[in-house]
Amino acid sequence: MYSYDIALGAVLDLRDTATLSALRLGDLDLRSSDAAKCQQIGESAHYLGLEGILAPSAAGDGTVLAVFFDRLHADSQVRDLDYELWIAPPQAPAAT
Repeated sequence: MYSYDIALGAVLDLRDTATLSALRLGDLDLRSSDAAKCQQIGESAHYLGLEGILAPSAAGDGTVLAVFFDRLHADSQVRDLDYELWIAPPQAPAAT
């Protein structure tokens, strides 16, 4: 797993319900096996010059940041900090 120091100025935040509503997206769209709507949103965000998209993970836990490296503004940065090698992904704690 890699750790990064990220500073972006133009990111589409799909965690915001008002943004989802404006884009006519719902939670099911973000988790659907049909990625067509999400791909259209990503292509549009890239075309408009946004630097990335912040969204809930389709797997259901956590948040995902997709960075468009070819759209980074001069004052933005993505800098690698550290990494950790995994033999297997860590397991979520068991529910009690």
